[in-house]
Amino acid sequence: MGVSDFILVLSPAAKIIPTKSVFINFSFLEYLLIICYSVDSNIDFVDLSRFDELMKEASPTLDILIVPRKNTGGTLGAMWDIWKNILEDKISSKYFGQWEDDYIFNDQNFLEEVQKFFDQGNVFVGSIWQEDLFDMNEVIKNGYKSFFPTDKLIGIMNSFVDPKWSIEDERLPEYRWCEDPYIMPFENLKIIENTIGRFTLAPSEESYSHFRHGIFFGEVGFPSRLHLSGLNFTGVRQEDLFYWLNQTTGDRNP
Repeated sequence: MGVSDFILVLSPAAKIIPTKSVFINFSFLEYLLIICYSVDSNIDFVDLSRFDELMKEASPTLDILIVPRKNTGGTLGAMWDIWKNILEDKISSKYFGQWEDDYIFNDQNFLEEVQKFFDQGNVFVGSIWQEDLFDMNEVIKNGYKSFFPTDKLIGIMNSFVDPKWSIEDERLPEYRWCEDPYIMPFENLKIIENTIGRFTLAPSEESYSHFRHGIFFGEVGFPSRLHLSGLNFTGVRQEDLFYWLNQTTGDRNP
């Protein structure tokens, strides 16, 4: 499939197998489902038979690809790898979305619901999860979470958004973020690459870790880099956008 209406990328943990419930309620005419399967072992010897049942769901309107990759960089690392792969394979789409495999959208026509945010100039729409550390009414109104790191954190935090910054820097940038999914018009992937380059600064030679790769370089670092580079994004309250499936099996990587 060279052109589709929607490219959906799931980046499950190595021991989690997506179920068909992840995509059965989509109303798109044609779409491509990519399972970006991150593993700690050699990707040349990965057993993909666990996806045999899922592959049977392929149809004239649904293509399914299983793409093994080294377990590094988290969701944003997977998004970067897939973006490079689909460029090389000359695959395009109207929309693109990347998220983890354990939730599904409330509305078949969710893209129509979030299109207004793209029309307002946002490069992607994500979700906002409840956290007691924040005034959630303010967060929902703004469409993002934010904080300014203290002097003691400045060097640590800055390294996640710009490796040139150090603990001696006096700048205290505002970090802004929201959680996945990352939904956007397909062409916005190129806008993002042209603005910040690689989607995550997590060192590719490192193995994935939840806080360092998943949060600091990922769900906080990626949107903050966009914000500091002048791009806008917004998040929708999680329960307004999707609900949890709780149908996957296995344990997530720490």
